[in-house]
Amino acid sequence: MNENITILTTTFYKEGSFRDTIRKKLAIQMIKNARNMNFEVFVVDGGSEKNFFKTIQNFGAKIFVQKNTGMGASRREVFELAKQNSKNNIFAWLEPEKIDMINYLSVCAEPILKKEAEFVIPRRVSMESYPENQVCSEIAGNLFWKNLTNFDFDMWFGVRIMTKKFLDFFINYNGEYGDLWDFHFIPIIDILKSGTLPISISINYTHPKEQTAFESKEIEFFEKRIEQLYHITKALKKHWIKK
Repeated sequence: MNENITILTTTFYKEGSFRDTIRKKLAIQMIKNARNMNFEVFVVDGGSEKNFFKTIQNFGAKIFVQKNTGMGASRREVFELAKQNSKNNIFAWLEPEKIDMINYLSVCAEPILKKEAEFVIPRRVSMESYPENQVCSEIAGNLFWKNLTNFDFDMWFGVRIMTKKFLDFFINYNGEYGDLWDFHFIPIIDILKSGTLPISISINYTHPKEQTAFESKEIEFFEKRIEQLYHITKALKKHWIKK
């Protein structure tokens, strides 16, 4: 079954950055594990050093150089590349540091394979493994989403699993709300408005200890979570009421 699932992700790691050294190590492990489990992997990289690029290639992942600048642009590119070059019909977007998610992809994709669903948004059973600042912001974000839309999804987990036809919702999103984190949120509203209801599957995901340890004590991550929450909720509200 795993060979029928394509993982989409993006990377960019600055040399000399302790934060990026941790994230790069996690990304390498995630992609290595994914390939060892026979998942197809598409990566768009924003300019990491050559050794990283070669390492990912050696695992058998399909890695491409980012053409246009920006977070949304890189993610749009990997969705488009997968659409054009993969023969699969099940696609999973996840951030490259989410190593443990690999262990749950098949379970989450099973309803799609059985034609019982077309779009899956996994739900974390617990957030005990996360930094406290992230737990607070993501609980608030999910609660905002639920009260805004009356749909109860773990939107802030970020993982999206879908059939091929839904790639276009992300590819065609023009980034009207900043083209940052909104890239993975706004298309969900468009999918709902099109008449498709995603399903939720609960998983016992565990966040990487190294990432949690580092992000728990650095003030920049407190600021990042606040910025994300404001940016995404503002965009969601505007788009939800938009006709």
